[in-house]
Amino acid sequence: MAIRGNSATVREIKNDIARTIADLTDMSAGIRQGVRSASGWDDQKAAEFGDAMGRVADMIESPVDSLREALPKLERLAQLMDEYTSKRF
Repeated sequence: MAIRGNSATVREIKNDIARTIADLTDMSAGIRQGVRSASGWDDQKAAEFGDAMGRVADMIESPVDSLREALPKLERLAQLMDEYTSKRF
C-alpha cells in the first residue's frame, strides 16, 4: 500500500491553517474594536449593530477552536508519514 502525498504537503496544509487561524483572530478582534469604537452611539440601531457584530465575532471564533485542535493532529500525521517513508521493506 502506497501513501500518496508526503509530510511536506501535510505541513504546508498545517501552516495554511495556522495562517487562517491568525486571519480569523484578527478579523474577530477588528470587529470587536469596531463595536467598541461605536460604543458612544446610544440609539436602538447602535445597540442592534453592537449585538449583530458581537454575534459575527463569536461566529468567527467558533471555527478557530476546531482549527487549533487540528494542528497537532496534522503534525502527528506528518511525523507518521516521515516514519513510513523512511522504512525499507
